Parts: sequence; structure tokens; C-alpha cells
Amino acid sequence: MSKYGKILLCICLWDLLTTLIWLNLGVIKEGNPLLGFYLENFGLLGFSSGKLFINSLAIFVLELLQQLDYLSKKRKKFYYFLAIRVYLIFYALFTLKINIF
Repeated sequence: MSKYGKILLCICLWDLLTTLIWLNLGVIKEGNPLLGFYLENFGLLGFSSGKLFINSLAIFVLELLQQLDYLSKKRKKFYYFLAIRVYLIFYALFTLKINIF
């Protein structure tokens, strides 16, 4: 896995950890309808598995496309930067929504 894949995975794990903490404290409800379904029907383990699967799938696809020469290293780096920025923006907005609004 590339270093950008590892960075994105760390962000995803941080998101999962903070989400689980906030869910246990009763501060939030899951905003993603698909993951909300997993949370309601399969509990925290199903929710965590679903969240990790969805996030890992994106990393897997980017790595696989580059390995199969469908994606240049430069292009893969661009998509990772895009994914990291979008993830962090949504995470920040959601965190602000919880704490301010």
C-alpha cells in the first residue's frame, strides 16, 4: 500500500474511533443511511465492519488500478489527495455540526 493509502486508512480509522465514542456517549446519530442501517440491525460490530469495508474498498481500487497500469502513479496521487481532502472536509463539517449546531 502506498503512503497515501496509509494516510487515508489512518484518517478512516480515526473517524471510526471518534464515531464509536460519540455514538456511545449518545452525542450523535449516524448520518450515512447505509451505515445507519448496519448500526441499527447489526450493532457496533456490523457498523464498524461496514465502515471499514467501504473505506478500504476505495483504497483497494486505487491501488489495484495502479498495479494494472490503468492509473499512473501521478494520477493515483491526485485521487488520493482528492479523497483525503474531501474526507477531512466532511469530517470537519460534521464535527462542527455536532459541537456548534
